[in-house]
Amino acid sequence: MRYAILGRTGFSVSEISLGGMQLNGKPGFKGAESGDEAQALEAVRIAVAECGVNFIDTARWYHDSQKRIARALDGLEGGRDVTIATKVSPDTRAQAVRDQVEVCLRDLRRDHIDLMQIHSGTDREKRDATVPVLLDLRDRGMLRFLGVTMGYGPKVPEQAMACIESGVFDTIQLHVNVLHPVFARTVLPAAKRRGMGTLAMNPQCGGYLAKRCPDPARYDLSFLADTGATTMHEAALKWCVSSDCIDVAIPGSKNPEHIRSNCAVSNGRYLTSEQAGTLEHLLADTIDTSDDWDWTPNEDLEAMAGETL
Repeated sequence: MRYAILGRTGFSVSEISLGGMQLNGKPGFKGAESGDEAQALEAVRIAVAECGVNFIDTARWYHDSQKRIARALDGLEGGRDVTIATKVSPDTRAQAVRDQVEVCLRDLRRDHIDLMQIHSGTDREKRDATVPVLLDLRDRGMLRFLGVTMGYGPKVPEQAMACIESGVFDTIQLHVNVLHPVFARTVLPAAKRRGMGTLAMNPQCGGYLAKRCPDPARYDLSFLADTGATTMHEAALKWCVSSDCIDVAIPGSKNPEHIRSNCAVSNGRYLTSEQAGTLEHLLADTIDTSDDWDWTPNEDLEAMAGETL
């Protein structure tokens, strides 16, 4: 595993981390097909103890993902050294924000959160109301650094740039991958210039490639042979870790085989700019994303907020 410095946080983190969304225990919720706890705990163990992952990203609204991560890390060698990033929903009510942070601390069994992110922070009013509450909690030692995440939608470019220019946030997490490279051209370079840590959510296109590329043989990936990437999912992840403007890629998985395959991508053999461009053009020319690629995370977040945990 290779490691990168996450912007001005100074954290040295695995360039391939573990996303906690699919580790939740509610069947059918956010990729948790069975909700099997033993598999989720084993996934964390393999990522940390076997593959060298030292950064895990989760969220308050990923059902019981935080609790499972805490259980998996307890008693695991190096478990207390894992950097934890989680998220709370933006809210104009200060007490609601504080309550969410308290739940995160309780569920993760930590006395502070390494990186607290505003979850899908495209609503400027809610975001601006949430920031001072989190800064106060940071000053009180309940969290160390503050980040923001944004997924899809027309508001994202403008609001992401507003977050970068504010100077408030230490990190930004965006939906960026080989099928959606636009933020790697514009937004993330601006974040890097400000010293922010940059995180790529959905680095393997959120399962989209598995749906759209059922026959890998139709895609000739021989031009990536020197990088060790042999499958489309490996190639997509390799694209992310090869980007100068991305510090950490966050693939989500509960499958031990997938985790091992993902982490093997971190072998120090990166794509050249020519290889990265060839891969982008290969997919852009062969996959139609017009029908079902535009997922709306804000609507999904509202649905998650109705969950009783």
